[in-house]
Amino acid sequence: MSDTVYDVMGFLGGCVMAASLVPQVYRVTVRKKAADISHTYQVVFVTGIVMFLVFYGYYELWELFFPALASMMLQIYLAVLKIRLERCPRRHTAAAPSTVASETPGEGATLDNGSSERTPLLKSV
Repeated sequence: MSDTVYDVMGFLGGCVMAASLVPQVYRVTVRKKAADISHTYQVVFVTGIVMFLVFYGYYELWELFFPALASMMLQIYLAVLKIRLERCPRRHTAAAPSTVASETPGEGATLDNGSSERTPLLKSV
């Protein structure tokens, strides 16, 4: 096989490794919880990636350098997100009722959506 095939495989492998962090970042961002992520893991991971980046840069292995850089950036974002979530825990507030039914659901019942319009709960077909 030619070097190009190996270069592409190296680049795609690096992209898959970087993309493996995306579901974790998404989950932490959406759920606003990062308690299960270890700070030690994050420090060790970023340290290893920095060492890889030095190695890849020295040998001009750019097809590995840039995916590793993306991995490091995602991991740093995750660490910052974890620190912010630990320092500023979610405040649980009672949700204000945004909708009130005007009568028992059934034919002709409407939903008060806060505006002057009323939305029918059930529509006749």
